[in-house]
Amino acid sequence: MKIYKNYDEEPEDIFLPITRELYSDLYSLEMDTFSADIPFYQCHLPESGNILEIGCGNGRVCRQLTDHKRKITAIDISLPMLKKARNSVGRSCHFLCMDMLNMAFSCHFNSIIIPYNTLNLLPHRDDILTCLHQCTTFLANQGLLCLQLYLPALNTLRQKGKTFQFQMFDRPTGGKVIKEVLKKYNSASGLIEIEERFRIRPMKTGQANGDYNHFYTVAAFSFETWLELFWHAGFILEKSYGNYELEPVKSCNNSILMAVFQKK
Repeated sequence: MKIYKNYDEEPEDIFLPITRELYSDLYSLEMDTFSADIPFYQCHLPESGNILEIGCGNGRVCRQLTDHKRKITAIDISLPMLKKARNSVGRSCHFLCMDMLNMAFSCHFNSIIIPYNTLNLLPHRDDILTCLHQCTTFLANQGLLCLQLYLPALNTLRQKGKTFQFQMFDRPTGGKVIKEVLKKYNSASGLIEIEERFRIRPMKTGQANGDYNHFYTVAAFSFETWLELFWHAGFILEKSYGNYELEPVKSCNNSILMAVFQKK
């Protein structure tokens, strides 16, 4: 066995690019039981009518909003996620594989929801405006757009270099999953570069460990910048909250914005 003189001599960890199938499994493991955002949508969505969910993932949100009066159409770009959504929700929702930058419908919706920072995944302002303009196209008159956005907290804006966080989850088949998140904020662009790492530890004889990662960039704009983008796309802010308890934005120094916009 080779003995290293110090930690600098140790070989770097090798991470394989995560597949969409594995990512959907790990996403479900982390998020399936999360429901803190559901009261916001229940409070502001109409009890009946056509609703569009953009970026539905594994169906976590629409599964908890579905009833016999609401007709929900949910879109996502990931087929593995949509398969999980169909299996968990059934046929009470209509699922489509569709890009939020290239939506096509033959109907209008009474409300549109974009949950859990999905719009932040569009790092370019032109793409954000493209998505929002399409929302105005398919939203009925006086229709509502309800969404959650990520806002950078003050400590994020002041941070230099990368930040590191980790979580640990139990695997249904045994063992652990360690999720590591490395973030770097770019003040010039207003973007955050993110690397997510997943260390799978089966802890069973004959089952090998696995290390996977993927990279993406999110828009980390200010509240005022987001308001400007929505205004240019044809929306007026109706209500905004700074946490899942629906408290005012200015009283909350965190990264959550829950907002309701109305079509002009």
